[in-house]
Amino acid sequence: MDENKVPATIEAVRDRVTFMNARGFKITEDEVIDQSIKEGLQAIVDELLDGDYFTIQLINPKTFDILGLKGNLEGQIFAKGSSFTQDFKNNADQVWDSLWDQADKIVGR
Repeated sequence: MDENKVPATIEAVRDRVTFMNARGFKITEDEVIDQSIKEGLQAIVDELLDGDYFTIQLINPKTFDILGLKGNLEGQIFAKGSSFTQDFKNNADQVWDSLWDQADKIVGR
């Protein structure tokens, strides 16, 4: 398992939880999913912009803000269901596709 890679599937999330708990870090699946989605979305935005110009901020369980260089709101990304966490548990691939599609509409060139 690559410790630096963002877990993109529920299986990878479970592997990370097992790995971290075995090393004494008590972490839950939901915590790993939440962090994975945030890091993954930031990586998507960075790739679309060819750099780390915008910042991702979780506003609530189903909304991320994309903030520009001066902190201005560039757009929002929304979960399809009740939360990004639940969407990921239901179908991780659809979450990543949705994040790419929504981010591309906001920051894509």
